[in-house]
Amino acid sequence: MGALGREIAAHESQRERLERDHHRRWIVVRDESLADDFASYEAAITEAMRRFGPRSNLIRQIVAMPSRLPASAAFETSDVGA
Repeated sequence: MGALGREIAAHESQRERLERDHHRRWIVVRDESLADDFASYEAAITEAMRRFGPRSNLIRQIVAMPSRLPASAAFETSDVGA
């Protein structure tokens, strides 16, 4: 697994805590841990580039995913444009 794969795995393993403590924030994951969080993507990428350079950095917005989709969101692709 490459560096970015390890960062993604670290993010996934901390998902519940991140959703609780950093909801709607943009996070930078570096070396398999949370490096910092930001109010905007622009702030996150700017700081990640300043601190870590143009290497792979995982930057994601933390949003809670619903455990179930509402019925209005469930459709088959064959229904689109019908």
